[in-house]
This record gives sequence, structure tokens and C-alpha cells, in this order.
Amino acid sequence: MKAKEFSWRRVRKSLQSQRDEVMFAFFKQEIKLLRQEHQAGKIALWFYDEAGFNRNPNGIYAWLPKEAKACLPSQRGSVMTVAGFFQTDNTLQAYECKGSMDSDLFIAYVDDFLLQYPPKLKTVVVIDNAAFHKSAQVKKKIKRWQEQNLFFQFLPPYCSELNLIETLWHHIKHLWLKIEDYISEEALKKAITKIIHNIKIKYTITFT
Repeated sequence: MKAKEFSWRRVRKSLQSQRDEVMFAFFKQEIKLLRQEHQAGKIALWFYDEAGFNRNPNGIYAWLPKEAKACLPSQRGSVMTVAGFFQTDNTLQAYECKGSMDSDLFIAYVDDFLLQYPPKLKTVVVIDNAAFHKSAQVKKKIKRWQEQNLFFQFLPPYCSELNLIETLWHHIKHLWLKIEDYISEEALKKAITKIIHNIKIKYTITFT
């Protein structure tokens, strides 16, 4: 299998083929402009998302033709969920729960985030279009959050790359968790919590 036309690479999960490339390009520019405003001190910019963790280690490698895309159908399923508000300086406000997310948890996390980081200027949170992010319950709260200077920038479907907290989840799953952390559910939870509590201290990401 060491033929010149093959290379050893991780098989990635992807939904890119289902997204609207025109919308992706538009929102990519929007995020760029928001980051510029944040760097200029005009707004506070955060990236919000949830990530599920299970006992299946990430990082699948296989011999593949060099020109072939290394993708698998994207699947979901978790025994622990971490939700987080993240900034490019590695500031993280995180929340952990057992099992799946819902609107009640999301509302509770946003309300607590506002207590932890009271907006001193317009605060924009980049977020995806998960159903519980736009439920009737959440819509009732959005006006009140806007009165507190908190606004959501919803991304179009299948554009997760534009949400920079995805880079954090990738680092945790593929770089910072060790194979021995998957020995039990308790060990995995302990390892994830330790990493989360040490973001910006021991674990950092450089954004360009």
C-alpha cells in the first residue's frame, strides 16, 4: 500500500457537499468583518457551539489515493455535551451536561453568560441554526437579550468552519485528549473537564 499514488491521512467527516457555496462565501466575509470590528474595539465577538463527546476515539487514518477526498458521512451521538462561548484570545465560558442539549439549557447558558460577561458594548455571538437555538422559547428571549446588547449572528446550514469554536472542539478531540482518556466514561469526563478548565492557561490556539 505504499504506492506513490497513496498517502496516509485521517479520514474526515464532512457535510460540505450539502452547503450553499454562495452563502458560505458571503458569511465568510461577514465573519471577517466582525473580527475586524472586534479587533478595533467596536464590538465584542464570541463564537458559540455545543460539542458531543463519546468513548470512540477520534482520528481515523487509512491508505487513500492522494487526490481522493478523505471523508466519511457525518454522524452524531454523545455521552457528554460541552457548550461554550469562545473568543479568539482563547477566553472560554463553558458548560457541561449529560446527554443532549435543548432550548431550556441553551436559554440557561445564555442567561448565565450575560451574568459572567455583562456586555459593555455590542456583543455578537456567532452561532449555528440548530433547532433549539431558534425555538419559540428562544425567540421570546431574543428581544430581551438584544436589550442587554447581545445579538446572534446565525450561520447558514453546513458552514461549521465559519464558527471558530469548532477549532477548539477539533483540538480537544484530535490533539489534547489521549487514548487512555477513553478507558471509561468517568475518565473521559475527567479529562475533558480538566482541559476545559485549562483553556488559555495550558491549552491555547493561535488564530490568524
